[in-house]
Amino acid sequence: MTESQNPFEKYSESFYEKDQPTKRKPEKRLFWIKLKENFFDDHHIRMIRALPNGYRILCIYLAMQLKALKTEGLISYEKLLPNFADELSYLLNEDAEAVTEAIDSLTRFGLIELWDNDKLLMSAHQEIIEAGSEGASAERMRRLREKLKNDSSHSDANSDD
Repeated sequence: MTESQNPFEKYSESFYEKDQPTKRKPEKRLFWIKLKENFFDDHHIRMIRALPNGYRILCIYLAMQLKALKTEGLISYEKLLPNFADELSYLLNEDAEAVTEAIDSLTRFGLIELWDNDKLLMSAHQEIIEAGSEGASAERMRRLREKLKNDSSHSDANSDD
């Protein structure tokens, strides 16, 4: 028998790997915010929109809400940059001056609280925004249920003919 005719050649490494426990990837989790129906009617939001850079401040506020979803409304200063506003502007991909103006305005209107210059609490988080999350499997199941519901309602409509 020559070297190229190895009798074990047909058994690849994958054959032996089948018996090894597989490592599962961490489940992808989706987070979202829901604006309450009266979000834009809230007097704080209306006052912010009336400011010269109000729409930009509001956009920064919503981006901050998204950043704070996983930490129940809290954003921490990690001290990676010289000050909190610079670090937050980097995280949000916004201009540092605009973020500083947003922090000042949002603090003044009571929508956020700055604690010890290293933590930022989205204080109006529950009143005007709803947060939620779901894993990938829950998302697949939700889509399947929607599809089944649509298919059954479509078939019910056709059976009435």
